[in-house]
Order: sequence, then C-alpha cells, then structure tokens
Amino acid sequence: MRLPIFATILGLVVPSFAMAQVSLAPVEGTNLTDGEVAAITVVLRDTYARVAQVQVMSAAETGGGGETLRCGAVRLAQKINLHCARLATDGETLYAADITAASLDDLVIAAERMARALATETPVELTRDHRTVTREESLARNRIFIEKVMGIKASTTAVLAEGVHYNPSLSLQFDGRLEAERYFLEFGAGLLLPATGDHRDYGALFAEIGGSRYLTDGDIAPYIGAGVSPRIIFDSVDGGIGVAPYVQAGLMLMRASSSRLYFDVRLSQNLTPLHKRDTYDWATDTSVSSTEIYPTEIGFLFGIGW
Repeated sequence: MRLPIFATILGLVVPSFAMAQVSLAPVEGTNLTDGEVAAITVVLRDTYARVAQVQVMSAAETGGGGETLRCGAVRLAQKINLHCARLATDGETLYAADITAASLDDLVIAAERMARALATETPVELTRDHRTVTREESLARNRIFIEKVMGIKASTTAVLAEGVHYNPSLSLQFDGRLEAERYFLEFGAGLLLPATGDHRDYGALFAEIGGSRYLTDGDIAPYIGAGVSPRIIFDSVDGGIGVAPYVQAGLMLMRASSSRLYFDVRLSQNLTPLHKRDTYDWATDTSVSSTEIYPTEIGFLFGIGW
C-alpha cells in the first residue's frame, strides 16, 4: 500500500518542479546551406537548454506559449556572425546579443557564450573565461592607430607662485598626436615667453609628452589626459632645468576630417624650485636671502593639426 501512496505524492510534487519551456524559432541563415543552418539550430538548442536549465522546443511543440529564442546567422567569407534575441510572450525583446565565430567549428564556443549572455542578460564580452575564448577573439587585431595629426598649438598661461606676481605668458609650439579609436598620444616642443618685459617675467623652453582618452566617440569629442613637461626655465631672478607634470581636459573638433581643431585647459605643477629674493644687497649685487617657490601654471591652449 505504501508504494501507490508514494507514487501519488511524487506525481503531485514533480510537476511543480518541471523545467520551464522556451520556444526556438527557426534560425534564419544567410549564405549558409540548409545543413549548416540545421547544425547551428541543434547547437543553439542544446547549449541554451543546458546553460539556462530550461527545455528548448519548437514553437509547435510548446504551443506558442512562454519565451521565444529568435536567432539569425550570417556567413561573410569564413566568419559567421550570430545574433539572438530572447522574446517575451507578447513579442517584446527581453535581451539580445551578437557574437562572431571564426568558422563553424568555432560556433560551439560562440553558442556557449551566447547562451550565457541571453540567460543572465550579460554582455557577451563579460561571459568569457579561459575555456570559452573564441578563435575570432584570439586572432591578432589590426593596429588601431587611425590618424597622425601634426600641427601647432598656442596658449596663454597664468603663472602662480607664493609671494610672486608673474605676468601672463604666451607660448607657441609644435604639437603631434598619434590618435587611436579611444585615445591619443601627444608630444611637442615650444617656447613660453612673457607677455611683457619687466621684473615679473616668466618663460621656458619646454618639451612635453603625454596621452589623453576620449570620453565619447563622436565627431566632436571631449577628452582628459596627463603628461610631463621637461623644461629650461628662465625668469627675472632665477632659472634652471625643471620638470612639470600636468593634467588637462580638452575638446577635439572634426575627428572625421584630416584637419582638426582642439582646445585644452591644462594645469601644470613645477617640481623643481625657483628662488625668490627676499632681500638684496645692491652694493655687491647679490641676494642676501631667498625663498624656494614652485610655480603653478594654468594654461588655455588652442591647436590646429593636419
């Protein structure tokens, strides 16, 4: 008597733990044979069922209820681009993802990544681990430098130092940029000259090297960056060899053109000191005492490159 009772209880409990059902619409293949499309369908069906822990069936088998997977595969030469979307019962897209396989053999790993992305609603790039790197991802990429932008840059610079009031300075320099998709490397050299000629002058012969990252990918793109500027400083009291790291924010115009305009706001901090005279002996023409100062430069720059 116990066995029928156990079977009755099991029959009541097991349906409540039945796996959810998902419909798989026919895969839409482009530039693929019917056999290849059938193979892709089977791989997607079995992989998604295992990863998402659901039953994947045709729409006819599920009666059209529940979620639906809709996938398309396009072959371009040897590579195959796979696009899949998870659709709700009402047809609304819950999540969609794309991945490229280097060949049909690579599609097994691509399907694994696709299933993870759809099941967890995670970008395909974040589903990769050491076991699921596709052949396409392991191939060496082409170099991404797009443009060499060579030009000139001019600036007006305010020089701040404790106890000293410097006049503004102007600069003119060569400026070169090696631009990639999302960043550029920058190098240049020029001359910083005082705007007026009196005892509050400040200037430098300088070079610079740095890099900046674009914040957007449009034709007009803001960027932030940093670098370092070695220089030979001269002012009305002291001078010498120095170095000044800097940070900057800027705006690049006309990225789609071979000619560029760009604007920077830069903050530079000298790490080597200058000496400010506190008292001076005019009879011997020497400083009796002096104080070390570290000038800070705030520059507003405009550049044009080709």
